[in-house]
Amino acid sequence: RLQSVNGEPHLVGLPPDLPPVYSFLSVPIGYQMQVYGWLCLANKLGSDAFSEVDEQLAVTLATQMAAAHENAQLFRSVQQQADKLAQEVAERQRSEEVLRSSEQRYRDLVEGSSQGMIIYRNFTPLFVNRAFATIFGYRPEEILAMDTIARLSAPQEHERLQHYHDARLQGEEVPQQYECQGLRKDGSAL
Repeated sequence: RLQSVNGEPHLVGLPPDLPPVYSFLSVPIGYQMQVYGWLCLANKLGSDAFSEVDEQLAVTLATQMAAAHENAQLFRSVQQQADKLAQEVAERQRSEEVLRSSEQRYRDLVEGSSQGMIIYRNFTPLFVNRAFATIFGYRPEEILAMDTIARLSAPQEHERLQHYHDARLQGEEVPQQYECQGLRKDGSAL
């Protein structure tokens, strides 16, 4: 808070081409040791100098301005995070849609195939297409409800198939392709 500045702006740190300054009040606009700018008031109307009350009002106003600036920065940061999150969600949705489309094309290919296909783990059926089920005289859901696919092979094949299974789990070499006698739902051999 300065007074009697003789009208020379450069005496209070202002550019010299400003109008004459006779009284001057300046307070920092800051928050927690961070100064964002300055609130400068010059030439109080109706008085030769700024008072202590004027200074307190200026400090209050500057504090409010700093809080508004902080809030604006926080809002901008939150908005950027929200935009980033929205972009990630959109990308994930696009990826999921591509995956669903790919899965549907694969499912259509497998389901529409005239070749019988079954996927199982530890002799428990996980997937079977209609062609496979039809070959064995079942509906796909009947095979999926089975506790073991051993029911689809002739009894004399069970020991050999179990050996292949166990050897494969042990990392031993077993035939990748082999034939075995199947058993249809009606009991006839396949």
